Amino acid sequence: MIHVWSEQMGELEYAIGPIKTDGVYNADYQEFWPAAFLFDGKRVVCGSNSGNIYIQDGHKPSYSLTGHNHEVRSIAFSPNGQLLASGSADGSLMIWDAGTGEGLFDALTGHFGSVSSIAFSPDGTQVASGSSDETIRLWSSLTGAPIGNPFEGHTHSVSSVAFSPSGGQLVSASDDKTMRVWDVASGELIAAFEGHTDIVLSVAFSPDGTQIASGSADKTIRLWNTPVQSTSSTGFVDCEGSLERPTSAPIKHPALDWNMDMDGWVHDTQDRPLFWVPPDLRSVLLLQQNTGLISRQGCIELDFSNARIGDNWATCYKPL
Repeated sequence: MIHVWSEQMGELEYAIGPIKTDGVYNADYQEFWPAAFLFDGKRVVCGSNSGNIYIQDGHKPSYSLTGHNHEVRSIAFSPNGQLLASGSADGSLMIWDAGTGEGLFDALTGHFGSVSSIAFSPDGTQVASGSSDETIRLWSSLTGAPIGNPFEGHTHSVSSVAFSPSGGQLVSASDDKTMRVWDVASGELIAAFEGHTDIVLSVAFSPDGTQIASGSADKTIRLWNTPVQSTSSTGFVDCEGSLERPTSAPIKHPALDWNMDMDGWVHDTQDRPLFWVPPDLRSVLLLQQNTGLISRQGCIELDFSNARIGDNWATCYKPL
């Protein structure tokens, strides 16, 4: 059941499903997967177990789009609202005319697993799809043809994809607990982010493109500086954007660079172990790459300014 509410009054406008056909409840219509609003805020689109896509236009009778043979797992509208893209558990995508409901091309195939996430580029000419086959693919929304090779690197299902506001970068989230940022034109990996302790469910760019937010099953939201491609031959560098965190304390600047591996060990840049973080604290540890962390438990920050590390350990010794 999907409920649509009034934005101004907060009241229930109407509900979608289940419906009766000849007096009998349509079981297919009771099992929805994704839902999406058209840009005008009036039409609601949702996928179902059977592969049908249902469109509800206000209080008018709903109608369906037929083309997928398995459940529809992901739906996205183009920025201008004229196109609709859908991804299915059978690994296929379809692109529709959102006004007429006509399928523009045959099913787009190439994935070897369920299509779990779809996103249009800001100009609407490309569609990105993330799949349980651990890859991301690009497609032309104008011709339906694949663009380039698959983006490979994740080790588990891709759960979410999003374009940057400029369209030059694509971020992906995965069940492997990581996020990856890709160069759209070349398909090259720009950066991989680790820090969540459970699967990453969703990612999004900030409107100005300088920040990335990631939401995880570890019950936290992490904020990251968006990496930018260097114009030099050295490859990629991080941007210097900053963000005021929604937590009470300002971000400290530790006395050394460090990172935490998947086993909870904090290392310096020479890969020397500094200390170990217990499992129940890892999800709320603010990493150096993070500009903020949102959690019901708050966050933990590391401050090495008074730490005795390396040659400084001797200063802790006081002879009797």
